[in-house]
Amino acid sequence: MKKKTISLGLVVVMIITTVLSGVVSKDKNVSAAQAPKTLKMPIIIYDHLSDNLLFEYDLNNQFSNNLSLENITELLEQDAGKGLVEDTLGENGRPVYKQKVVEKVASLVKSYMENTYYSNGTDLYKKIYTQITKKQNKKTVATLGDYNSTKAKFDKGAGVDDIKSCMDYAYYRLNNFWCETNNQVSKKTNAYSTLQLDLINNLYRFSNDYEINYDPENKLISQNSNNLLSQEVGFYPLDKNVLKNHSDLTAPFGTEMYNKYDKKNHNYHFSMKAKCQFLYKKSDNLKFKFSGDDDVYLFIDNKLALDIGGAHLKRSEVLNVNEVAKKLGLIDGEVYSFDFFYMERHTTDSNIMIETNMILEQADAKTEVVYKNNGKTLTQYDSLNVGENIDVEYILTAGNDKMGNMKFVDDTLGVTIGKDTLSLNGKDLNVSDKIKVEVKDKNGNVKDSFFIDKQDLTDNKKVKEFLDKFNGVKLNKEDKITVSGISKKINYDSVAQSNLNVEITADLKKYTDNGTIEETPTDIPVTPSTNIVIPRNEIAADFDLKFVDSNGKAFEGNLKRGTKVFEEYNVTAKSDNMKDMTIVDKNGFKITKEGLIIPEGYFVEDSLTFSLVDKNNKEIDKVSISKADLKNGNASAVFEKLYGNNQWIMNNGDSIVISGMYKEMDNSGVEADATATLSGPIPNYDKNNNKLSVEWKKVTLKDRDQLSPLKLLNVKFIADKHGIVRGDVNQEVEYESSVSSVPTPISDKGYEFLGWEKTVSQGVSISENPSSEIILEDTLFTAKFGPLSYNYIVKYVDEEGNPLLPEKHADKKKYGEPVVEMAEEIEGYAVDSNKKEITIDVENNEIVFVYKKKIYNVKFTTDGNGVIDGKKDYKVKYDETVEKTPNEIANEGYTFNGWTKKTKNEEIAVEDPSKEHIKEDTVFIAHYVINEYDYTVRYVDENGNSLINDVTKKAKYKTDVTEEPVEIEGYEKSDKAKTIKIKTKDNLIIFVYKQKEIETPPETTTEEPTTEQPTTEETITEEATTEEPTTEEQTTENADEETTSENKITKYVDYQIKKNNYTSDGNGYKAPSSYVSTSTISPKTGYESTWKGIVAGIAMSAVAGAAGVFGVIKKKKYN
Repeated sequence: MKKKTISLGLVVVMIITTVLSGVVSKDKNVSAAQAPKTLKMPIIIYDHLSDNLLFEYDLNNQFSNNLSLENITELLEQDAGKGLVEDTLGENGRPVYKQKVVEKVASLVKSYMENTYYSNGTDLYKKIYTQITKKQNKKTVATLGDYNSTKAKFDKGAGVDDIKSCMDYAYYRLNNFWCETNNQVSKKTNAYSTLQLDLINNLYRFSNDYEINYDPENKLISQNSNNLLSQEVGFYPLDKNVLKNHSDLTAPFGTEMYNKYDKKNHNYHFSMKAKCQFLYKKSDNLKFKFSGDDDVYLFIDNKLALDIGGAHLKRSEVLNVNEVAKKLGLIDGEVYSFDFFYMERHTTDSNIMIETNMILEQADAKTEVVYKNNGKTLTQYDSLNVGENIDVEYILTAGNDKMGNMKFVDDTLGVTIGKDTLSLNGKDLNVSDKIKVEVKDKNGNVKDSFFIDKQDLTDNKKVKEFLDKFNGVKLNKEDKITVSGISKKINYDSVAQSNLNVEITADLKKYTDNGTIEETPTDIPVTPSTNIVIPRNEIAADFDLKFVDSNGKAFEGNLKRGTKVFEEYNVTAKSDNMKDMTIVDKNGFKITKEGLIIPEGYFVEDSLTFSLVDKNNKEIDKVSISKADLKNGNASAVFEKLYGNNQWIMNNGDSIVISGMYKEMDNSGVEADATATLSGPIPNYDKNNNKLSVEWKKVTLKDRDQLSPLKLLNVKFIADKHGIVRGDVNQEVEYESSVSSVPTPISDKGYEFLGWEKTVSQGVSISENPSSEIILEDTLFTAKFGPLSYNYIVKYVDEEGNPLLPEKHADKKKYGEPVVEMAEEIEGYAVDSNKKEITIDVENNEIVFVYKKKIYNVKFTTDGNGVIDGKKDYKVKYDETVEKTPNEIANEGYTFNGWTKKTKNEEIAVEDPSKEHIKEDTVFIAHYVINEYDYTVRYVDENGNSLINDVTKKAKYKTDVTEEPVEIEGYEKSDKAKTIKIKTKDNLIIFVYKQKEIETPPETTTEEPTTEQPTTEETITEEATTEEPTTEEQTTENADEETTSENKITKYVDYQIKKNNYTSDGNGYKAPSSYVSTSTISPKTGYESTWKGIVAGIAMSAVAGAAGVFGVIKKKKYN
């Protein structure tokens, strides 16, 4: 029947009741006091590939008439859609389609394929079309097949790739509606694990009449019971917009099935199953109601209770458990399993509604096998490299309270823990440190924790203690127990796979005969958990060839000729299970299954060694072939290890090292260019058939190396311009070697060999000994010569070669060095050159300054008072004398007094100029002194008679002499002063006197001056004499005179007036001037003092600053 254009979907109603806490409801509704607010059904959802046959995608429903399971009812006696599956669940826990149904579907497939060209269908349809028809046109014949043969094939694990007939496809597809096929036709999604039913009006209900919440993050599908929708929105748990980045479907969104055909952008191809348990109580009148399209089955206690099979229009049915209790064999008060199966496989709509008065409990504990690698959790069918380790965790989450008496059995991996067994029998299993058990409550709090150390696994007592603790664990609902510490190494020839079965009991409530409820330990069936990791072996290896010395130390750089260079080959596995190593070197070395070749020019020191070492360079095994065996061609021991039955199998990090072969370095160098191969397993996993095959492949490796002899470098020996070198001056020297000889350096005249200078690209340096130098590049050695040092002498001589100064012995100077000396100044000499220069030679190094005497002008002259008689001007050499001294003639009135010698800076008296050594321009001056001649002064009277004796005096020639007449007692002077000029003779001055008339003077009294001092106001009235002596002589004469009455003696007083001057007449002492007092005159011997005032009539106070008082001294008179 072709579907109409109406809402097609799934509506499932479940009415199942389980008694909790001992209270039983009396009608179909759930007592609010008894019931939890929600029920959480554990579910699994599978995604399916569309195939144009049983899972349609076309909106026009073009295939439904032929292939809908609803339309094969003519084979059956039941109503449409019923009777497609067997009445009991299969051993795999899934519905089993009857043989007739399979055969009918196979015939429909055959008819469709023979009439529908494959290119119109999906990828899956194209695949099976090609496999079944082997043709690609519309007139093909499809093989029908045989049911029994098909069943036998798939019982052995056949997959999609093994489908060769229509029967194969019908059987395979119908039996894999509610299971994982590793992406062949279906895939379990991990996006959801729970479907939540809410308590509404005393019934548990889930329906897309409400707003549906898809929560892949928490793996939950629920509804918003407060938001009843006005129109249906459908049930699409696997749509792109709800899964988002949680999608793990069989094909990504955006592929053909979603874009080209699914115009509503929904995923209509999925199935779902749920497994729960419930308490059957007849009085509860338990009911289950559902409404929906396509296939729905419900099994109670593994027996078919509700059958709505096939692709169909929307249907609703109610199951009254009491009505089928007898048929199903239900006993009042017992707990029974509840297995629900649902499938959506047609495009248009998808709806769901579940309604029940049953309280559904999870009938089993939930188990999980977690694989981790380096802390990262692996997902199913992840792949790991061979040799890597998987850390295994077994997890069980309790679905009921009071669960315990557990036993974990992982037959595939080989692990059993629980009751009386602790066994790790699987291949490549290991305990890293300890097996640890940890129990946590639903909030993640640790309730219990214990372990057994790895070393105690062989200790029966320790094992028993561990198992006793394990067996004593009691879990409440949602408690979680985790077993960890076991690891498995990935091997290339098998998948790492777990199939965890857990035996566990729970104290379940059951009715007794008297109608009470009691808890009874009950074995709980637990759905096995699986996990699988596929081995991946990305075979890899390293190959390293190197040149080493006899101690195995790698050479660096070029080598000396004749050096033994050992070649070492090292092949390292970088993945496990590597074998069949080969090496072929272009130098002729070869090791393969065909044989071993040592190339010409290569030698073996003692033996050729093949070593197997691990990643820590620890030797695992070793085979050596002696020189004798090599000579005889006997290398069987090596071939046995490399290619025989006992061949070396290399794991990751293992290496085969070949050593012992060498070649001596020569001009051609040493070169290796080798290719190595190593074979490793490549696992290939066939998901369709769950089969692992292994292909051995080679990894080819290349390496090359080359060593050259030390470079021949040019070493040249030369000399600088002051010598030569004799010997091997051009040499070729190996890099990092030394010269074979050093030439002999020979110096030029005046030079000595100083040493060698080395010149390279980096510059110039001193070389102590070229033979000790390590030559690293072209090198030039230069013999360096230095000048010898010699003394030189500086001489200072006159023209005859006589030394004038001591010789100067100068410091040594180097040969060829110019030397400049400056002449010394020598008094009286002129040098031939002020500066002389020589170049130092090996001998006769003299600088001679020749001096000649200077010639000076010598002149004879006078001081003007005479003349020179003879030669007056001479030219005289330094330090020589004039020939003779000329005669000097004095002028009249003069007498020659001697010679002076006048030079630039001085004039001195000399005795004889002819004896003077001339040292500069010189003038000899004849000096004369003026003569003194006598002159006479004569005093005569008028008659020419001498009055007194003549006075004779001397005076210098031609000087004027003036004489004054003297006083002669009794005579008057008639002449005044007379002057004559002195002549050489006849010098006379005559004074003529006239006789006086003589008077007798009156007698006088001499008054001594009073000592009384007048006051400053007193006026001096006494007159002083008017006679003032003008000369000492006159003063004396006046003092000798008698004082007359006219000449009153004035009494002088001393006035105390500052600054008065006191003066002696020359025969006494000067009075003090710093103060005023009565002066005391101290006459010289033979004299006496008197006072004589010279100021009269003037007030002393008025002339205090100018008045003078003279002390007069006169000669004493003696008898």
